[in-house]
Amino acid sequence: MAEYREKTFYVQHKDGVKGPYTLTQLRRLADQRVITPNTKIRTADGDGWTLASQVPQIFGNRSPLPQNDLNDVRPSATVQSPVRMSPPAVRPSAQTNPSKSDYLHGWFAIIGATAAIIILCLFVVFSAKNNSVAVDPFIDDLDSSNSTAPSESTENLVAKVEPAVALIETSDGSGGSGFAFEPNLVATNFHVIATAYSDEIFVAFPSVDRTRRIPARIVAESPQHDLAILWIDARHATVKLDSNYQFRRGQDIVVMGSPGGPSGQAIENAVTKGVMSAEVSRSNSLRYQISTAVNPGNSGGPVFGMDGKVIGIVDSKALGKELINYAVPVCILVSLVNALPLKPSAGIDQEHNIRRTLVLATNDIEEFQDQVSDFSRVFSEVSGTPLFQCSTGQILEGYASLHDVRRSAIFPNRHIEFEGISHNLNLNSSTRREIGILAEQHQAIGNLVAAPPANFFDFLDRLKESAKAFCEQLHAIDEEFPILISGQP
Repeated sequence: MAEYREKTFYVQHKDGVKGPYTLTQLRRLADQRVITPNTKIRTADGDGWTLASQVPQIFGNRSPLPQNDLNDVRPSATVQSPVRMSPPAVRPSAQTNPSKSDYLHGWFAIIGATAAIIILCLFVVFSAKNNSVAVDPFIDDLDSSNSTAPSESTENLVAKVEPAVALIETSDGSGGSGFAFEPNLVATNFHVIATAYSDEIFVAFPSVDRTRRIPARIVAESPQHDLAILWIDARHATVKLDSNYQFRRGQDIVVMGSPGGPSGQAIENAVTKGVMSAEVSRSNSLRYQISTAVNPGNSGGPVFGMDGKVIGIVDSKALGKELINYAVPVCILVSLVNALPLKPSAGIDQEHNIRRTLVLATNDIEEFQDQVSDFSRVFSEVSGTPLFQCSTGQILEGYASLHDVRRSAIFPNRHIEFEGISHNLNLNSSTRREIGILAEQHQAIGNLVAAPPANFFDFLDRLKESAKAFCEQLHAIDEEFPILISGQP
């Protein structure tokens, strides 16, 4: 099971879920008999609970032990029997006859020494009891972040981490936030760069030099966890990842990023404070729900604990609700970093550009459905004609006029982009075939828009059916070639 080597794990403990831990740390816990082959564990990327014995790298050929409470596998203290102290027998000297006072002095000396020894023993016992601390190997042996770390004032924390907080920009006008965690590596969300070509991504560090836009290369991306890692040919200040972080409800946090809009309109390196609120699952992916202000442009920005370490990556917000926002746990980023070489390559560029086409094709359908439906109601009100009496042609002509485009251009044609994917030999034949079917479904919607039925409600029904078929095909492709952004609403 080589796939376990780069994963991080959580352990089901009597006091709650502990982790994340590396495989090496789990081996150490196993050697200390803190966990047994029957202990339940799970990987950080969302797998279900399994027995530790199912991961052979932890125990090797060690035979399973019966599942016990953790206190049963720790060595118990040995209780010593009390030592009785009797005064030694005193033999009278053969040469002298001791007086009565000599006998009394001797007994007083023995009693005094005995009392001193008893007092000293009691002092040692009570001192040990009062100063003893229950040792939890999950904390002491693995340097868990449950131990109290020194906190900083928000002002000092921001001053320390701000040079590493990044603004991500793309040539298509999209973008967001990010942060440098190694001198040449920057983390952000996948959806921040999803619609940009791989060679049209730039990174700036507003607190260092806002005018310098550094070209970036993609070295890793994970749509299923909405993460991406960029490489820049420049060395920058970095922030630390809290790789042993464990969720703590109510923990104070600081979020930094550049909300507000595309290049030139963003509020750069804005700071908000809040708390860790809950641990939730969104589309089968773990998220932290954070209670703090987050807006478009914050995506990809760091969530800091008050010790200045990154504990999450801002991901999304609940639409129409205040202070209900989500962050990707930092342990997922750590797993991605540990699993990949993190070097630029032509293969990674090609994969990203394929995903870009699929994301844009999906956006085409979702946006057109929403916009044409909203426009039809406005068109009916402005024209004074009931919607059921409006023809599809009239509504689409009005929609094209509103967007200042020809009627034939209101739904994008991506034939050339899909054609390029069909000839990409880096994809296996099965994936190319499935993407070819998706291209046909996208084109079918374009044909429907070009030659719609006269009745607008018939048009909407057929558009809905075509969109559903496209979505189902996209999910089929995602099983072989990950594309769907998990955790997004």
